[in-house]
Amino acid sequence: MSSRLKLYLPDNWRDITSERPGGASTYARANSQNSGALQISCAWYRGGREPRPTDDALIELAKGTFGRVGDAKLLNSRSGACEIGRFGTATFESPRFPRLQSWYISNGLDFVIATHICAVVPEEAEVEEASHIVSRLAIALEG
Repeated sequence: MSSRLKLYLPDNWRDITSERPGGASTYARANSQNSGALQISCAWYRGGREPRPTDDALIELAKGTFGRVGDAKLLNSRSGACEIGRFGTATFESPRFPRLQSWYISNGLDFVIATHICAVVPEEAEVEEASHIVSRLAIALEG
């Protein structure tokens, strides 16, 4: 994970990125029977036209993450404020994955993308904790 992104993991979550080489930074709830995977990646603004996404644009990006998954059904979507700035999130379900949630988070320039993918119905505490982890993500100032 980028050193610019600050992540606050509860004690009962662990970094499993090394178990899934080549992918995004991945975390799992240690005390869940079958924890889903919380994956986080970043896209840093490097110049050019400033993105300045609206809440609706962030929601549409979040919907697009799993909207292409076969028979995934959109359950809900929303936007709001978070540590980084604004977020858009969308939650889906499918026969193969009972819970798929994505977040697109932006400070107007940079983007953080997070997904929580569950192959079994997750415990409510896991869903709440994953959402809390994502809501607390922060970008450290450079320099």
